[in-house]
Amino acid sequence: MKAPGFNVSSASILDAVENTPIVQLHRVVPRGSARVLAKLEFANPPRA
Repeated sequence: MKAPGFNVSSASILDAVENTPIVQLHRVVPRGSARVLAKLEFANPPRA
């Protein structure tokens, strides 16, 4: 089953994110273990 809004033909994850802002979360995991990013859906630009 395909998830709504999921584009499997995207060249990278950044293509799927489009213009939605992303922030890095520094305090979620121990330093050096992983890079955690959050997609800020509430700040999504309005669609025409």
